[in-house]
Amino acid sequence: MISHSDKKQLGSDLHSKSYYSTVFDKKEGYYKERIDGRNVLITFFQSDQHDMIYFGQVPYEELTYKVDSARNLTIFLTLMAILISLFFFYLLSTRISNPISTLTGFMKQVENGDFNVIVDSEREDEIGQLSRSFNQMVNRIKELIEEVYLTKIKKKEAELDALQSQINPHFLYNTIDIAYWSSRMEDAPITGEIIYNLSNFFKLGLNKGKEVTTVGKEVEHLNSYLYIQLLRYDEKPEIIVDVDEKLFNFKIIKLILQPLVENALLHGISDMDEGGRIEVLGREEGEDIVFEVKDNGKGIESSRLQTIFDEDSKHEGYGVKNVQDRIKIYYGDNYGLTIQSELNKGTTVIIRIPKLQNGVNKND
Repeated sequence: MISHSDKKQLGSDLHSKSYYSTVFDKKEGYYKERIDGRNVLITFFQSDQHDMIYFGQVPYEELTYKVDSARNLTIFLTLMAILISLFFFYLLSTRISNPISTLTGFMKQVENGDFNVIVDSEREDEIGQLSRSFNQMVNRIKELIEEVYLTKIKKKEAELDALQSQINPHFLYNTIDIAYWSSRMEDAPITGEIIYNLSNFFKLGLNKGKEVTTVGKEVEHLNSYLYIQLLRYDEKPEIIVDVDEKLFNFKIIKLILQPLVENALLHGISDMDEGGRIEVLGREEGEDIVFEVKDNGKGIESSRLQTIFDEDSKHEGYGVKNVQDRIKIYYGDNYGLTIQSELNKGTTVIIRIPKLQNGVNKND
């Protein structure tokens, strides 16, 4: 060795070091060798002019440092690009999926009968167009429901008007009044009482076309009905009407008690030869009025009791369903009828309505 960057190597014999043997076998080249625990790249060249061998050795890590740095940087930038792409993909998918999820939720509300939903439709893309179409659809459904509902109401009102027009109140009252005075003149007091109660029954039932009456008039209407109805019986059932007079001035929709008492007479105690009993009780409970119509008749089977409010007019019990429907319509679902019954022991119908000084509809 005649020249070296490390002065300690000067004069050393290269032939004694096995990892330099390749230098003497070839004219030029390079090869990899491990020296002192490090990977080293050795390059060499034999000069023809000076009879010398030039060679150099460089640790691999120095050669590959920048390559490794470039590789690491490339990997880092690639990972960052992937993460950024995933982030923007998430934002884009969220921008699309969230409105669709919201729209799906509104659709479920509409499916459950809630039509008071409005979807934000300020977007100008396809989602915005879909939201606006959804809002238009819901509004149209609401309009159609209102149209159908109003049509049914008008149909019922027309049917009622047609029915009431057939029963001309003035003609009816005048005719019954003539019959009443004729019975008095003919000295037929029982017939007179029948005619009087019949007149009172129709008068209070029609109530000048109004739906709302008072508790007192409802009880009076019931008593007129009972007077006429009980004349049919040889063995009259025991009828007790006990309604607290403090309730008489409170407003109530008409024809609540009489249909229930009629139902008890016809379907409760009609098969009893004797011992039939019906009680009509009325009391206040807090802010409510509670009536009870009890009978000791044959009772109602449990299977029928569960479906009695689903019956149509062709089945017995229609009066009960009619009263239930009208109470629900006027006062809401918190009010209505509850039926308790046991076979061969009787039936109790409990009516609950709010205690009101004023009426509940425009006819009051």
